[in-house]
Amino acid sequence: MLQNHRMSREQVDAYLANVEEPKRSTLAQLRRTILSIVPEAEECISYQIPAFRVSGSVIAGFAAFRTT
Repeated sequence: MLQNHRMSREQVDAYLANVEEPKRSTLAQLRRTILSIVPEAEECISYQIPAFRVSGSVIAGFAAFRTT
């Protein structure tokens, strides 16, 4: 399970690396905030966006979208 957690964390890192500023730093801060509030949350990718899972259930997710 730890290996999957590590991979998911790397996937979230890769997602954020492809987001332009200022969205990237905003989402990175949101990520830190969620983990500080729910330290037992496991990072994952759900529906192709970064998310957080507790006891197998997704509790939060975040994404950046291009505005028109």
